[in-house]
Amino acid sequence: MATDPDVLQLANVLDVAGFGAVAGELLTEIALGREVEMRDDEAVRQGGEPAELQLRRTPYSEDEQFAAAIAFLNNRLVIPALAIGEAERFAGQLGDRDGKPVPIRLADAEGGGDDHYALGRAPGDDSLALKLSAVLGSLPDRREPPEGTAA
Repeated sequence: MATDPDVLQLANVLDVAGFGAVAGELLTEIALGREVEMRDDEAVRQGGEPAELQLRRTPYSEDEQFAAAIAFLNNRLVIPALAIGEAERFAGQLGDRDGKPVPIRLADAEGGGDDHYALGRAPGDDSLALKLSAVLGSLPDRREPPEGTAA
């Protein structure tokens, strides 16, 4: 199945902006399709018990790919960033910090730190995540509506 040109353009924008790993993950997820619970009916046809439900991937139609890409970016970037900001604010309310947010640093498997504070981000500041959410929500889906539906 072909990849929607809008999804390819979105991945290219991510790559050019320095988010090549996210662009690659996005294209991989779109290529793999959605996870669907399915049961193998072969056992039933042979007179046996139905098999347990299994997760399988089914392809997205080209018309579904852009919406799936936006949902992926929200789930991969926006929601975690909002959660970290909320956790930093909450931690500041719990501790003896007069309500000042507590910075949360993430470490990768090799022990390196996540230095997003070097970019001028204050603990508890989720404004970039909110901006990204607004941008993703405002991206037009440039496809024509199906015949017989109102625009």
